[in-house]
Amino acid sequence: NSAQIDGGGIFALLSSVRVDDSDFTTNTAVRGGGIASILSTITASRANFSGNAASSDGGALDLRTGDSVVLQNCTAEDNVAAGNGGAMAINAPHLLHTLSTSFSRNSASSGRGGAVALRQ
Repeated sequence: NSAQIDGGGIFALLSSVRVDDSDFTTNTAVRGGGIASILSTITASRANFSGNAASSDGGALDLRTGDSVVLQNCTAEDNVAAGNGGAMAINAPHLLHTLSTSFSRNSASSGRGGAVALRQ
């Protein structure tokens, strides 16, 4: 899957999104190869984010101001961002909670946060 701007797999605006037992693999976008969201609640359980790419921020996830994010038993591996946050770029979150979530082999090729870039 691909998007010309945000969220190659999912784009959420003022929404509540729950994904369980899901794979986000080889999606592409400018921001948030797998998921991009603005002012939304994202809950993922047993989700795999693998091989996603963003030409700007958030190889797998790009989460913007006011988002609430819960990742439980997820994996994020081999995701790439040309900017910040190889796996996740998060800007001024309302809530960020990860539990039993692994990050491996993610990269931010010209930015910050190979796995996670958090900006307040």
